[in-house]
Amino acid sequence: MTKRAIYFTNGSGADAAIGKGLEEAGCEVLCTPSLSEAIQLLKNNHAAQATPLSTSGSSSHVSSANNDALILVATVKAGAIPLLTLLREQGVELPPTLVFDEEGRDVHTIIKALQLGVREYVLASDPEMQRRLSARLLAERVSAASEAGKAEHAASTLTAEAGQAPSTDLFEWDPIGRVIHIGEGYVRLSSVEGRIFDLLLENRGHTVPVADLVRGVLMRPNLDVTIGARRLRPHIMRLRRKLEHHPALGMRIVNMRGAGYMLI
Repeated sequence: MTKRAIYFTNGSGADAAIGKGLEEAGCEVLCTPSLSEAIQLLKNNHAAQATPLSTSGSSSHVSSANNDALILVATVKAGAIPLLTLLREQGVELPPTLVFDEEGRDVHTIIKALQLGVREYVLASDPEMQRRLSARLLAERVSAASEAGKAEHAASTLTAEAGQAPSTDLFEWDPIGRVIHIGEGYVRLSSVEGRIFDLLLENRGHTVPVADLVRGVLMRPNLDVTIGARRLRPHIMRLRRKLEHHPALGMRIVNMRGAGYMLI
């Protein structure tokens, strides 16, 4: 499967960590500073006329063949929110999208991006490893979601032929055994990961403050929130990766900068 990433930027170039993550996932990275061009590329679902972007500083050849899979990376400075808004207004289907915020920490911008269908939102201040991982996992989910979609379509076809209504239950959560059942598969969580998932799932779509996570997960009400947040972070990262490896779940954990975490 050919994977291409359209990188909508103001012309200052790609973030090195994000570009590296995309290349690790086998993506052909292309950039455009033009809002109209980005929309046209997405409408056509190919990136034949965009400018190749090489994070190593050298250009690469771009073929004009249609791509099999496409993702979008858009920077806030270049106009990510207007781009997403126009795509929605024009009825253009949004591919898996990552928004990169070079400066701001405005939670309203993050929420707006998520409402418009963004899969990942990263800040320039996030660690390089985190930015690279976010981009790589997003690109890898393209092919995984494609295969899952084919399997789901085949199952729906068989169910329809049998005259039965398709099931909408994608998973079942066992809080005692700390296992997420996904069809015939499962995801096993540690005790701390299980408590985090249980609390986030109970409040899905709403931000859970860090203080509530410290109290409910670490079960130490007198622990300093800053210390507790630092202890929670690696557990949340591991839980996030486990969920990312199962795109059929349709769930991910978002860091609401300065507020807490949200399961969407």
